[in-house]
Amino acid sequence: MRVAPLLASFALWASLIAVPAAGQTPAWTAVGSAAVDGGGSWRFVVNAGQDLIGSGMTLIRVTSGDCTSAPSQAIVLEARLQSTQAGNGSWEGRLAPAGGLALSLATLDPNSGDVQLIPSPPGTRIDTGLDGITPGLTLYVCAGQP
Repeated sequence: MRVAPLLASFALWASLIAVPAAGQTPAWTAVGSAAVDGGGSWRFVVNAGQDLIGSGMTLIRVTSGDCTSAPSQAIVLEARLQSTQAGNGSWEGRLAPAGGLALSLATLDPNSGDVQLIPSPPGTRIDTGLDGITPGLTLYVCAGQP
């Protein structure tokens, strides 16, 4: 049995599935934060002041830690946004638990978590929200390239 062709085939297959190397994470940009209100609702509507869409930053992360916090150490929800057919250059998606602590949010409303990126000079407006979150908690919004 010839091993070289088998290894070459495996290398090609591995490159096609695009699994990040161990420890490789997106370069996150911190966009801002907001506190969860007394009723458990969190809203974040801010102009980021930079062109997130034009920069390819269509991966949104909401976390109770910093942008690079592991899901085992902080609440982490993420959304990989898709271009809309609205004709205005906007992108949208829905936040989902990235594992760890976010999966333990028993009160998280599964119908919340919509995210929109809307071109709005001088940057991109981010519009997102969650319901059923622990009151008083501060959540941070980060953007990265998928």
